[in-house]
Amino acid sequence: DEEEPDPGDDDGEPDPHTYGELKELIDVKVECINEDVEHKAETTDLIAGTYTVSEPEGKDGKYTCEVKIHAAQYVFWYVEETGRATAHALDLDEDAEKTVTVTGTESTDGTITWTANPTTVTFNVNCNAEVIETVIKEPGGVVIVPVEPEDPTDPDQTGVADLLETDDHIQYLFGYPDGSFGPDRNMTRAEAAQMFYNLLKDQDVEAASVFDDVPEGAWYATPVNVMAELGIVDGVGDDKFEPNREITRAEFTTMAMRFADVPSGGVNIFTDVAPSDWFYSYVVNSIQYGWIEGYGDGTFRPDRLITRAEVTTIVNRMLDRQADMAFVIQNRDKLTKFTDLTTEHWAYYTIVEATNEHNYKKPAIGEDWTSLK
Repeated sequence: DEEEPDPGDDDGEPDPHTYGELKELIDVKVECINEDVEHKAETTDLIAGTYTVSEPEGKDGKYTCEVKIHAAQYVFWYVEETGRATAHALDLDEDAEKTVTVTGTESTDGTITWTANPTTVTFNVNCNAEVIETVIKEPGGVVIVPVEPEDPTDPDQTGVADLLETDDHIQYLFGYPDGSFGPDRNMTRAEAAQMFYNLLKDQDVEAASVFDDVPEGAWYATPVNVMAELGIVDGVGDDKFEPNREITRAEFTTMAMRFADVPSGGVNIFTDVAPSDWFYSYVVNSIQYGWIEGYGDGTFRPDRLITRAEVTTIVNRMLDRQADMAFVIQNRDKLTKFTDLTTEHWAYYTIVEATNEHNYKKPAIGEDWTSLK
């Protein structure tokens, strides 16, 4: 759900030296340093929002400025753009920024020709960073690094497997009566409760009605009451739950983290999350599990509404579930179909994983589907 910053005109870029020109001048190489991982270095373009440019200095048609590429921001957006989730983590010993000197020479007709030195900068990453924690490294911002000893994303270790079904890959999300899934539609609080109820290993929980606005017989009554009994959800005050209100990022993060053993010692990396916030510990410590991410500008945006596609991504991470792309492509005609979901949608395979019950095997990396149920 992260959005790439708009390069705009206020990033300190010299005029007429634009982002487009810089992108043509400078290449960035992301190189794996793991000896046990076979991964070729990838050279990519400069990414907007990951660098700053000094004001150009010079005279007599000769100009010089410095482009500082911030390691943390660049690797963050590289991961976002390539869809590699947390598989690439910046090496903790990496420089916080790399500097490129850009020179310009003005011709008689007023055209400026720019050159860069060096033309390529390299950032080292760890490619098997399934174990992560988040720290602050100035001035680059957020850096994700591998930690030892165990992989906290394993649902048996996070505690998720105690209450939720993680071994059997059941269908836990469904579409609407009109045949749509609504991937970009915001999820309601009732829908979130129903989704987690679908995943419960034991749904036979005695739960009394505790909210005045959750009437007996409503489709969401049992899920909401069971989630309240298990301590997963709270009301909003005055004995209300507001089931039809769309759920925020802070509310959903809190629900998700209550299924886990909440780790301690999280570092608050967000500028819009304060210790006085009711969701503080859940949001800060969620980063250690790698389920939920912030934004490139250092914010979490706790009050922003969350979409069904974003929820699916988070829950699949919680359950350690991943779609088998090859199987999906070969069996597309047998899958659950939705009128508003195509292969072009960024969360297509994520949603397929959640909406199709299947048998599978777990190799060292990923997931191999063996059949649909």
